[in-house]
This record gives sequence, C-alpha cells and structure tokens, in this order.
Amino acid sequence: MHRVDSFIKESQRLNPVAICKRTVEPSVLLNRILMKDHIFSDGTAILKGTSIGVATDTTHLNADRYEDPHRFDGFRFVKLKARNLSHSPSSSFSQTNKFDITNTNSDSLGFGLGRHVCPGRFFAASELKIMLAHVVVMYDMKLAEGKRPDNVWLSVTCVPNPTAQVLFRRCGVA
Repeated sequence: MHRVDSFIKESQRLNPVAICKRTVEPSVLLNRILMKDHIFSDGTAILKGTSIGVATDTTHLNADRYEDPHRFDGFRFVKLKARNLSHSPSSSFSQTNKFDITNTNSDSLGFGLGRHVCPGRFFAASELKIMLAHVVVMYDMKLAEGKRPDNVWLSVTCVPNPTAQVLFRRCGVA
C-alpha cells in the first residue's frame, strides 16, 4: 500500500482542496487570524486580527525539493523514501515515515501543520486507500474528455470540476 499512499499524496500535492496554480495570486492554505500582535526577527510587525496564510505553491512546487515539481509522478514519494534510505540505511522510524501521506511537515501541507494539524488524517488516508482499492478492483474507468478537467474556483476554494464526466464499467470480477 505504500505505492497507493505515494499516489494519493502526489495527487494531494498537486491538487489539494483550496490550492490551485493561479496565474496572478499565489495559492494559500493554513489561513489563520492573529490573536495577538507579532514581531518577526527582522522587525516586521503584524497586528492582532490580521488574516495570514501560507503560500503553498512555494512548498508544494519547490524545485529544490521536488524534481520536475509540476509533473505528476504517482511514485514520487516511494522514490524519495528509497533515496533517503539508500543515503542513510540506519534511518530512524521518523526519518522513514516522513514521506507517508499522514506525515505533516513544511513540504507537505495538505493536512495542515503544527498544533492544528488534522486529527482525522489517519482515518482519511485509510478511507482513501480503501475507496481507491475498491474502485480499481471492481471497475474499469476513464475520463469522458480523455484528460483531467481543469479545477473550478468557488470564491477562494478550489475543487475538482463537478460537471466533469467519469465513465465507469463494472468488471467481470466476482
């Protein structure tokens, strides 16, 4: 299932909810409202009540972190994990699971980060894997247009195109 895990994480990296590659504005996630004034080490001050967020394109599409970051590679995280293990065979558990879908870090913000990270991410990942396994085993499927439709923006939320057609045919599996 580690390959399925990698496939889902790569899908989430390129097309997570509320993040799309826009032409003008950066994609933003982890929106927060400051509860108190904050002064950064460089002297920049942000006042209480200010709405802030993280420009996720800078992390999810980072060429220093991901080779060819705009291209979908379903096994990207399997390869990264293997490369990490080959460089450091005695890696600890925390070093080997950092490429798993449920792990959160500054390179993977799909489930949030820090104190407010999604507590249901383990359940969500399991449900996604079960659903995907069921669909792959039970159905043949294809996109009616032959390619993935563009995402749709609803205010500040980016979602898969709800009018796109996906064709399913039940396999002859018992």
